[in-house]
Amino acid sequence: MTIPNSDGFFSVASCLPCTPEEEKETIKKLLRTSEASIKEGDLNYLVSQRWWMEWQQYVGLDHSDVNSSQSVISIPFRPGEIDNSCLVLNEASTQSNELDLKEGLQEGQDYILVPQEVWKKLLEW
Repeated sequence: MTIPNSDGFFSVASCLPCTPEEEKETIKKLLRTSEASIKEGDLNYLVSQRWWMEWQQYVGLDHSDVNSSQSVISIPFRPGEIDNSCLVLNEASTQSNELDLKEGLQEGQDYILVPQEVWKKLLEW
């Protein structure tokens, strides 16, 4: 459901389930919970560092520490779908969902790892 703002235009943000602040707090909570109960066999997912930084700017999260209570100035637009195309050599074929990662990728520079619950929530939004 969209609702016109005071100018009579429809706001894209009104279609989203959460405010940037709510998204930030939800992800911080999921990360803390995951870190507290980490065990062998837990699934983690790659997220492009570039996309992650854009999302952090959108929600006003200090990118140097996801557990930090500090905030930064947020950007006005929500980043689009998670885009990991910069991490892979090829697109998935129709016969297989497997992708080949580029060689030499570095965690924290090219990608971050997020727990399964964080991945699911980001995809849901």
